[in-house]
Amino acid sequence: PTLIIDKNRNIIYCNNAAKKEFDLPNIDSSKYRCGDYFSCINKGRDKKGCGYSDKCSECEFNNSLLKAIASEGEHEELRGESTFRVKTTKELFGVRYILGSTRVDGDKIIMASIENITQQKEEKDDLSALIKDRKEAYRQQVLFGSAINSIAESIKVSDNHEAILETANQVLGEALQL
Repeated sequence: PTLIIDKNRNIIYCNNAAKKEFDLPNIDSSKYRCGDYFSCINKGRDKKGCGYSDKCSECEFNNSLLKAIASEGEHEELRGESTFRVKTTKELFGVRYILGSTRVDGDKIIMASIENITQQKEEKDDLSALIKDRKEAYRQQVLFGSAINSIAESIKVSDNHEAILETANQVLGEALQL
């Protein structure tokens, strides 16, 4: 999907891939801003719309767009990722973007290539959670194994097996509750 954005952060063109990706009607795109395309939950927090609310300064896409508009050079490229909370569903929507700035008839325009990475981010988050769980399970296994080895060594060197077993039960009970 591709958008062309003017210096006032208005969408002046979007291709059919963008309209399909963001489920937009086939109408004049110049009435929209980026938050409209992404259905950003924050777009209505300020009456001026997308880019003006108190939350917009936290938006990586908006910050990159402002930087591209303010840049003095031509043909500069900015890359990044941003996440939006969708207004209608409250779900997160992730995008990877490339912004390129240039001038046409003296006016700065920004070309934005946008990729929906929501599913990739969800899969990455799921994988990260699984890895974290596996690391914790391994840590507990190591602790438990270490406790068992310590108990076995204590039994070998001590004559008071009952006291050692009582202490061992207490230590193992605590280890299993971690």
